[in-house]
Amino acid sequence: MYKNLYTLSNKYKNYKIVVYGVNRTSVNLFTDLALNHSIDVYAFFDMDNRFIGESFVNRPIINISQLKELSHSILIISEINEKQDLQKSIGQDVDILYKDEILDLNEELSKEKIYLYGIGGNGGKIYDILQNKGIAIEGVCVTALGRIEEWCGKTVLPVKQIKQENNCAIIVASDIESNIKEMLDQLNYYNMDKYIFYFMSKNVISNMNFFQVINLALYKKKNLWLYNKGDEYAQYLKKIFWKYQIDIERDL
Repeated sequence: MYKNLYTLSNKYKNYKIVVYGVNRTSVNLFTDLALNHSIDVYAFFDMDNRFIGESFVNRPIINISQLKELSHSILIISEINEKQDLQKSIGQDVDILYKDEILDLNEELSKEKIYLYGIGGNGGKIYDILQNKGIAIEGVCVTALGRIEEWCGKTVLPVKQIKQENNCAIIVASDIESNIKEMLDQLNYYNMDKYIFYFMSKNVISNMNFFQVINLALYKKKNLWLYNKGDEYAQYLKKIFWKYQIDIERDL
């Protein structure tokens, strides 16, 4: 099963997550939060009052009064927005944060035997984060053995030698789209949790209308069909759709 390496921090689990804006930038932010971090966005905030009363992907679009009436809420803004300027405009009584400020390493990692797949720069960063959180790794592996035989005190194994034990999981330690795909292909028949940086890259999000098309279908009350090869991508998508009350009429 695919899982998100970074998810909503436990600190904000009981908060309502509101996305700032109703435009291309905010939809991209929403897509990133929903697909890449499995975050259940509560609403969209429309500062210009153009779409109040409407919805996007079954989430309401609210005004400033409604935002301030929400208890335990956080307004999430894109990195292109200036937090200080927005704080002055909206008011100090609204918590405004960037996406990276609400994310943390998936806490489910602490319950599993962890293998780290990849010993490059990202592998080193993830290893350090795990160490700081007191999460030990069971072993490290690569697609094909090279000159490095030992890494951080662990023998480097070819990924094909990883044992599929109970409560075993693997972190795909790359944030490069092509590498993630190749590494997941290597793990295709492994029955274990696979933690990845993202399900859809920022470049793909920026150049696709993924949730825009789904929202249009919902607005027009059209049936949604999912092209499903029975793989983990489809199963992961179904979990996200369920979270946002998106019904799939049929699998193809």
